[in-house]
Amino acid sequence: MLNPLNDNTSYWWRARAFDGKQTYSPWVNARFFVNLYNDPPDNFNLTSPAPQAEVAELTPVLTWMNALDKDGDAITYDVVVYKNAALTEVVLTATGLPASAGGSTSWTVSAPLANHTTYYWKVIAKDALGAQTPSIARPFVVNTGNTAPTVPVIVSPAIGGQSVTASTALTIQNSSDAEHDLITYVFELDTVDTFDSGNKRSSGQVIQSASDQTVWSVSGLVENQRYHWRAKAQDGRAESAWAVGNFLMNAVNDAPPAPTIRNPGNGAWSASQQPSLEVNPVQDPEGSAVRYQFEVYRDEALTNRVSEGTSASTAWIVPVALADKTTHWWRVRALDVQDAASGWSPAAVMYVSTGSYQDPTIQVTMPSVPVSPTVVSTTNGDRKIATIRWEGTDPNIEPTVALYYSTSKTDFTGNVIVDGLRQPTGTQGGTYAWDVTDLSPGTYYVYGAIYDARGVGRAWAAGAIVVKPDVQTGGIKTSTTGPLSTMEDGGTAQFSVRLASQPTAPVTVPVSSSNGREAFTTPASLIFTPENWNIDQTVTATGKPDCMRDGNQAYQVLLGRAVSLDPQYMDVSATPVAMTNTDSPKALLYAENNVRFAICAMTIRSWRKVDATTWEYTVDALIGNTGTAVAGVTATLTLAPSGGPIVQPNLNFGSLQKGEVGRSTDTLTLRARAPMSQALFDSGAGFRWNVTVR
Repeated sequence: MLNPLNDNTSYWWRARAFDGKQTYSPWVNARFFVNLYNDPPDNFNLTSPAPQAEVAELTPVLTWMNALDKDGDAITYDVVVYKNAALTEVVLTATGLPASAGGSTSWTVSAPLANHTTYYWKVIAKDALGAQTPSIARPFVVNTGNTAPTVPVIVSPAIGGQSVTASTALTIQNSSDAEHDLITYVFELDTVDTFDSGNKRSSGQVIQSASDQTVWSVSGLVENQRYHWRAKAQDGRAESAWAVGNFLMNAVNDAPPAPTIRNPGNGAWSASQQPSLEVNPVQDPEGSAVRYQFEVYRDEALTNRVSEGTSASTAWIVPVALADKTTHWWRVRALDVQDAASGWSPAAVMYVSTGSYQDPTIQVTMPSVPVSPTVVSTTNGDRKIATIRWEGTDPNIEPTVALYYSTSKTDFTGNVIVDGLRQPTGTQGGTYAWDVTDLSPGTYYVYGAIYDARGVGRAWAAGAIVVKPDVQTGGIKTSTTGPLSTMEDGGTAQFSVRLASQPTAPVTVPVSSSNGREAFTTPASLIFTPENWNIDQTVTATGKPDCMRDGNQAYQVLLGRAVSLDPQYMDVSATPVAMTNTDSPKALLYAENNVRFAICAMTIRSWRKVDATTWEYTVDALIGNTGTAVAGVTATLTLAPSGGPIVQPNLNFGSLQKGEVGRSTDTLTLRARAPMSQALFDSGAGFRWNVTVR
């Protein structure tokens, strides 16, 4: 492989066999997700109440935008309400709140708060492995003497509707206020339902119209882009909840993109005179239903058509018998509901011959690494369940799948888990929940067999199922030299790790920061073997700037859960190592021409080696706004420690309220005379910026 794959990225790949003459097997398709280490949830923003806003209820509703997780983990939230700005007097907490659909999550305060009192609240996002990202704390005032305005009502574009012009009036039905206070509105528009992308636009305060409806107009909308928008009412002290809608910008009907051929692949051999032709699906730009038109020809010039037809699915069976032992060409295109057609796919060669046969094949895709079973509560008590997944291919006839287990991979003579699992012809995936409750502690390897009347295929899973004993003897030891601290300007802290006893197989210990906003750790994991288990390995924590002056922040370095074929060490974790990230004026890369803005979290998105002495990097970043709200910002990199030119120096950011952190919508490009590490970008050392406020 020429270049390393990107972390947190899905990849698709395929392969087929060739006999060196003219016969190809069908393509086998697979996908995988690159996840080198666990990332904490992304930064996110609190939504309601606004900073210093009044709430009219003693049990107000607190709302925040959902965080994203680069690893695809499910996120839960903890909410903490404080009595003081120092965040030391906890009033109420809520833990383990699941994320709600629609881009935001809310929690109603569980006990009445004191009237005419200022409270502070924050939210902590947690992923499945315990990595955390906290929000910035916000104050609000409880005042039941003032009633918030009612929630405005979305009028147009209708929720889930469409706009046919790039300049669109966002219209709401006016709110009412019990005290007849002057009402103003805030509108926001974004391309994501979490309203935190670089494309977010904000109206600022819009005074309520004298008519029954108030309008905020936006322009420059992009064709076939779905937009999310929201509006809230304010009376100067309190505010309503957001009214949320979305619409598709659709000025003209666009044809679907051209589909690509899946199976039979170009040059494939078909044993059927009425083969099933399959394509990879496409999505219509407007989201409408797509059907597929197929054509089969006898000549390469595509003048002698022998069959054609359409299908609402991606597969189509040729309705007439094709000539046996004859070469054919076939192609496909996509049509939308208005009959707008894509271009035709390139024609694929297909050799039709009923005399050939292909053995069925199987790939056991889970477990792909050592895994422990999941404990599931049932009417028969707690059970240990291991999930097995596979993908089987049989182009001949409906096959049968059987699953087996063994304590070694020496041969295919294992014990039957299940047999008689039928699946349709072609390439199909399947899942089976294996109850391993009655198995003794140990390591169990799984293989699958797929068979029909003429042939059989077998394959081992890459991983194994590790059944742990009730009490494990394995342990992970850490050694520190007193309190550990890092600094936001890249200051590091180190400690050592080793195992407590000799394992029977390698033990991989994941290493991560509990707060990715404050620090990152290296390496991403530690590997101990039966030979080096008692040799200390060093973990380094490096402080990161977080685009905000927030004082010294406590966090933890998390060690585990371990992955191993040794049941005594599977899922074992160490006690987290306590750390403090020290606030440093040097850590924040304040813009030299405007100290309201700080740039941080510069991240390498791609790189390439241009020549023997030049490397090129594309980078994005975050920006923090400590001043008043802005409609947008352009940050320009004026100096870099790369020793090479800055090819494209600008990063653009969307609207930012005071105290918000935003992502750039694009990347900058710079070159270097030597390789640059992510750690150098994390530290920010040697970089200089100017900003332009829009």
